Amino acid sequence: MSEVVFFTPGPSKLYSGVREDLETCLRDGVLSQSHRGSAFKEGCARTKEKLRELFCVPEDYTVLFVGSGTEAMEVLVRNLSSRSTFHVCMGAFSRRFQEIAKATGRHTHEVSVEPGRGVPLDRVEVPDAELLCVTHNETSTGVELDLGGLASFRAKRPGALIAVDIVSSACTRVFPWSLAEAWFFSVQKACGLPAGLGVMILGPRALERAKFNASEESHVGYFRSLVRMDQKAQTHQTVETPNVLGIHLLGRVFERMIDGGGMAEITRSTREKMASLCRWAEAHPQLSLFVEDPKERSQTVLVLNLPKGSHGGDVRAILEGAGLVVGAGYGASSSSQIRIANFPAHTIAEHDRLRGELDRVLATN
Repeated sequence: MSEVVFFTPGPSKLYSGVREDLETCLRDGVLSQSHRGSAFKEGCARTKEKLRELFCVPEDYTVLFVGSGTEAMEVLVRNLSSRSTFHVCMGAFSRRFQEIAKATGRHTHEVSVEPGRGVPLDRVEVPDAELLCVTHNETSTGVELDLGGLASFRAKRPGALIAVDIVSSACTRVFPWSLAEAWFFSVQKACGLPAGLGVMILGPRALERAKFNASEESHVGYFRSLVRMDQKAQTHQTVETPNVLGIHLLGRVFERMIDGGGMAEITRSTREKMASLCRWAEAHPQLSLFVEDPKERSQTVLVLNLPKGSHGGDVRAILEGAGLVVGAGYGASSSSQIRIANFPAHTIAEHDRLRGELDRVLATN
């Protein structure tokens, strides 16, 4: 049987070369490196350097490592706000951002839409809040926000800070970094790595706010203090013992992406693959696209409505038997939808294989 290919929207297919990198790490003792030693600090510095090069991150923005995207949400809420937050809610993960803020005692405001729809940022009424939380790519519904509206969005509350979740869209394009103070992602999606590592990219205003909140004794905690994290980052260290292996592998993935043509080539390829998938789905006699507006469709997560009478669990099981693992619909849609990832690790040939097998499954279902 052909190799199993994971089209799940995270964790997903490993990027090319990761298996070989793992063997090299075992041989070279990377897994036992001290996070206070010179070898780790040199590797950490190299990973951040490659990230800056690939993502075109401004020099005055700081790169910090955490354990996951969810951890990044709580770190940012605790350090960049003390009273109130505002959330653009389009699905389960943007809603999680709000739930975390509520759990930490913040008063939360929100604008929300029904699943499968986006929110035009330039039309949103922004309340008086310290931190404005935006999810660029909603993994649960396959909706992508147009960040072209981010400038007018921030102009409505210039004193507030903006945090943008790019968990399932990072590594597929260059972002308008200067239009937000905090950006974050995790590596098990478009970076093509095992789970267990998150990345935050923070502007100067974010760190200034964190220092102010720390001086006001806002009780952000020791482990999640951005001030302490930034202090350690100055010497390419972390407050706690980090995912040493993940940081090393991330640098290697970035090197391969740069050698393969950089972000311009990744962006072109990602859009080409998704356009092909959407054309196929639109012409399909049994499937339909969950996100109806083409301008709001994600470039990395395709959500498909299955035909009536089909059960998502059965369809996924048959595909998995053929070595093709797709994601379930999210929440109440788990049995009526499937989600297909389109990350840099996925190839056109793999998508063709998936389409052919799904055609066969539905024809005999």
